[in-house]
Amino acid sequence: MNLEPGSRLGPYEITARAGAGGMGEVWRGRDTRLGRDVAIKVLPAEFAENAQLRARLDREARSISALSHPHICTLFDVGEGFLVMEFIEGESLAARLSRGPLSLTEVLRYGQQIAAALDAAHRKGLVHRDLKPGNIMLTKSGTKLLDFGLARAMKAKGPISGLTSGTTDVQPLTAEGTIVGTLQYMSPEQLEGREPDARTDIFSLGAVLYEMVTGQRAFQGDSRTSLISAIVSSEPPPIGEIIPVTPPALERVVKKCLAKDPDQRWQSAADVAGELQWIGEMTSSGTQPLAVTTRPRVSRGKKAAAGLAAIAALAVALLTGWWAGGRTKDASTHVPLRGSIALPPGTQLAGWASPTVAISPDGSVVAFVASKDGRQQLYLRPIDAFEARPVEGSDGAEGPFFSPDGKWVGFGAGAISGRSTEPRALKKAAIDGGPAQTLTPLADYYGGSWGDDGNVYFTNDFADGIWRVAASGGSAQRVSAIKSEDPDPLFFPQMLSGSTAALVITLGEQGLVQPIAAIYDLTTSTLTPLGVQSTSVRLLSGNRLLFVQKDGVLMAAPISLERRALEGGAVPLLTGVASTAQGSAVFDVSQNGTAVFAQGYVNGGERELHRLVHLDAKGMITPLPFEPDELLYVAGSPDRTRLAATTDRGELFIYDLQRRTRMKLPAGEVFYKTGPVWSPDGETLAFNTKWRSSDPIYVQSADGSDLPRLLFSGRTHAEYWPGSFSPDGRTLVYHAVNHTEGLAEWDLWMMPLADPSAARRLFVGFNGQISPDGARMAYESAETGRWEVYVVALPELSDKVLVSTGGGKGTTWSRDGRTLYYWQETELMAVAVGPKIGVPRRLFEADLGQRFRRRMLPLTVVDDGFLTHQPVPGTGVQTHLQIATGWDREVEMALRQE
Repeated sequence: MNLEPGSRLGPYEITARAGAGGMGEVWRGRDTRLGRDVAIKVLPAEFAENAQLRARLDREARSISALSHPHICTLFDVGEGFLVMEFIEGESLAARLSRGPLSLTEVLRYGQQIAAALDAAHRKGLVHRDLKPGNIMLTKSGTKLLDFGLARAMKAKGPISGLTSGTTDVQPLTAEGTIVGTLQYMSPEQLEGREPDARTDIFSLGAVLYEMVTGQRAFQGDSRTSLISAIVSSEPPPIGEIIPVTPPALERVVKKCLAKDPDQRWQSAADVAGELQWIGEMTSSGTQPLAVTTRPRVSRGKKAAAGLAAIAALAVALLTGWWAGGRTKDASTHVPLRGSIALPPGTQLAGWASPTVAISPDGSVVAFVASKDGRQQLYLRPIDAFEARPVEGSDGAEGPFFSPDGKWVGFGAGAISGRSTEPRALKKAAIDGGPAQTLTPLADYYGGSWGDDGNVYFTNDFADGIWRVAASGGSAQRVSAIKSEDPDPLFFPQMLSGSTAALVITLGEQGLVQPIAAIYDLTTSTLTPLGVQSTSVRLLSGNRLLFVQKDGVLMAAPISLERRALEGGAVPLLTGVASTAQGSAVFDVSQNGTAVFAQGYVNGGERELHRLVHLDAKGMITPLPFEPDELLYVAGSPDRTRLAATTDRGELFIYDLQRRTRMKLPAGEVFYKTGPVWSPDGETLAFNTKWRSSDPIYVQSADGSDLPRLLFSGRTHAEYWPGSFSPDGRTLVYHAVNHTEGLAEWDLWMMPLADPSAARRLFVGFNGQISPDGARMAYESAETGRWEVYVVALPELSDKVLVSTGGGKGTTWSRDGRTLYYWQETELMAVAVGPKIGVPRRLFEADLGQRFRRRMLPLTVVDDGFLTHQPVPGTGVQTHLQIATGWDREVEMALRQE
């Protein structure tokens, strides 16, 4: 294809030649419809009829179209013999390396991003097969991975033909044929003609990282034969010999990437990204991560003593003296030894409201909640073991806590407020193995604690006090009095000696905005605030209070339990402690001073970011031109010109899609929680809030001209979520659950806005969506044992029809009311709705992240597809826990210095 500046390819005007790579030319162009610069990749005229190269271009289009990642070049359009992609300002990594090695900060930052991009491709079943500096662009915002022309789907291992001689050399050497890629970065199994998988790219990543650190290629040779021989049988010079200041931990990461045997490499690119992130966090805080050395496995039979010895051995092996906070190493300073525990491959820390990690009293076992492929479970990791194991029967786990003797771990599990069909329950599991055992049913769960009186104490629901059940199981009873219609909510109880009082988190005057630490006396039902804002509290050595502030700073202060008051000033110990989405810190400490924690944010590396996106009719995802944020719920206005979105911070924003602006609505004292729902005229928003003992429904003008106004509060201890307005705007359908009645299922209600007190209950159901003509209502129910979509006629609620056939959530109507859309797991389904309901058909598959799967949110339907949000890859992921020994001595040292 012959191009020159000024020529056109359809709507694209060619402006300049941008470069060439492999067998393709890249031109800079202008999309005359959207007014944006684009990159257009074409085959040169001399290769235009080459079927193999045309197939490669087509393969690249199909590969990129399946991917949506901030560090992978975005595909905009496909034409006959050309691709249209985003235009990337910057330089290639190859060009940057021509000037020498990168700084440590750059290596860690860019390395994480490249690994995250590869992980996104691998999760879609694609192997890049040609990762090299020339296919990586460096921009102001980070890296962009290019050229998926050699990418292929992973498949079962099997023999393929060996090396061919029909290769074409470019700079660097490139081998085309059965074995494809660039020789300097190819893995041994590629060169030997074996089937590639994700670990093939990890080898190439190691070669790229090596070159980024040292400025020279890992494998070199004077000829093709010598180069292949070096890759297959030789080790590159140690990085430390070339760049002596390189952290040994980084050298270990690269060396493991470059292992000849794929089984000896990192098994996922996410693991590499996690290791690089960890090294970056340690070096940025002034802590030098050293190499991990192997150690013999300690027998589980030695229990606590062996566990403690293993902690010390692990810490010594991991770190030969980490000195926190930049302190100097001298005889008067004691610093805890620290190490890192990697989560099982493919998992990440998870949790919604309750704590997500706990450590046994003797410090020998860590319990944590993690998710994999949308399944959230409890895992147990003895310190003297190499792997963690999931607890059978712990699906939906939250908030683990240990028994005083360390033989059991308790936790909440199952459905959360009717979001799945498995019953919510308080459970326990033996540390030595075996399935979880149910103690008692739950309405909801906000943490628990094992008393020293043989009972388990827990919070059964928001503002429902503290409950107790025998450790052997049975009926639970409330043991804290509720004295008013608006009682103080109590979260995350930590039972004190004697089991007559508990450390708790309660709320200040502005709901969830001000969580505070307090002591609750179960015998007198009195609550004594401790004068500190905190999301989590722990008691150490009986007289030291550890508490985590909302900003993630771990503090320590002396406390008198007898006086129920702090006895001195608080001092900071650690910054950046991770939290769950609702603020519970990922931190725990054993009675012998071993701490376990995560740094960052469980629902985000530092925070979980989501971006607004457009999905076309085939599921291709295109980001909208707005900065990512901690988006929670998103809904489109009736005219589809605006989006309303709540955030994890309890804020509500209006996005103007035409003007590309964002406006924050004034909240007053309201903490926006769920919703929002637009009125038919687009002037008003209804939403659910979190306010002390209930979740009422508020309304507010969408132009931000007023503060939120209470519409309906209902009873205490209940949640009320708006579903949809009737087309005339006079009626609101909402769903509700009253936890004090022990319900774990939702009821659908219909409320006349002129008289909210006249609301009437319809039936058990969730997410009631009234059709645009007001004649029908779609909703979801688990009455068959799984969530399905139903339609009934209004106003009689007659002619009930089961719409879905394989499960369904996140129901929404098309704008004309002729089609009903819903999610079946990660597949978007469509059903024609006329006089009769049609047969569901699959439109496309789109995995929009764990948060989306958890709620199965409705989409906003627009003329050319759908609007929603998705997580920004690389955020929302924690794959490591930190372990620190001697934390009790560190606390004492900090308090003495104060």
